[in-house]
Amino acid sequence: MKNFRIIFAEDDPVCATFLRRSLQHLGHDVIGETDTGEEVITLCRDRRPDLLLTDIQLRGLNGQQAAEAILDQQILPVILISSHHSETMVERARSNDISAYLVKPIELADLSTTIPIVMQRFQDMQTTKNENARLSQELQNRKLIERAKGILMKRSCLDESVAFNRIRKMARDRRVCLAEIANCIIVSEEALGGV
Repeated sequence: MKNFRIIFAEDDPVCATFLRRSLQHLGHDVIGETDTGEEVITLCRDRRPDLLLTDIQLRGLNGQQAAEAILDQQILPVILISSHHSETMVERARSNDISAYLVKPIELADLSTTIPIVMQRFQDMQTTKNENARLSQELQNRKLIERAKGILMKRSCLDESVAFNRIRKMARDRRVCLAEIANCIIVSEEALGGV
């Protein structure tokens, strides 16, 4: 199993000791631990962990509120820990991108199975988001290129392939991407009042 950089927040000293020892036993690096909601926010901001485990009951700001504040600042998987099961808390966790919810008493087996699943799902989700962003940008670029081709075809009475080859040559000569040249053509046309 791959090891991860983990921060945990737990206000019960016995449970905190168990978490630290269990995470280290599983090969993970515990890069921070605290018993307050405010400090876990600071630790996550400063140390950028791979994973956060937080009990809901913490001193000061509770763990769920702290997790929500952290997720507003950065993207990372979060496992919430609670001493009791509550449908309301589970629903709130689900709506706030919490990755998993464990009910005490937690055992080593709970951690050894939950952490790899959470991390794999998080990785899969990030890969999907990145691919969607790439495809969205590609579609946007194609729209720009099509619009620029249309402008060149209209302004210079060119057919589609000649207009596209002109954009491609300009991009190659300037060592920039096609979309950048297309955008320049569109901006120039707008400046001339043609669009």
